Amino acid sequence: EVETSALYALRELHLLRSLGSHPHIVTLHNAFLVETQKADASSASRTDLYLVLELMSCDLQHVIGSSQTLTKRHHQSIVYQALLGLAHMHSAGVIHR
Repeated sequence: EVETSALYALRELHLLRSLGSHPHIVTLHNAFLVETQKADASSASRTDLYLVLELMSCDLQHVIGSSQTLTKRHHQSIVYQALLGLAHMHSAGVIHR
């Protein structure tokens, strides 16, 4: 499970770096590893991957979960922006499922 999570994280890191700058895809500013030492010697240390992304005022989950009623125009805007990001990914040769 840990190896699978690490592979997913590395794949996401590679994709974000290869996609470059686009207004509808979050920008990766930096990535770094931090090794955490356990308090007692019998426990193994752990290495965590941190991604530094651009600051966003909110995310889609926040918008959808808010008490504000989303109009048809809101839905159209959300889908349109997602499709613009998807089109950029396709132009970069990224295939998703």
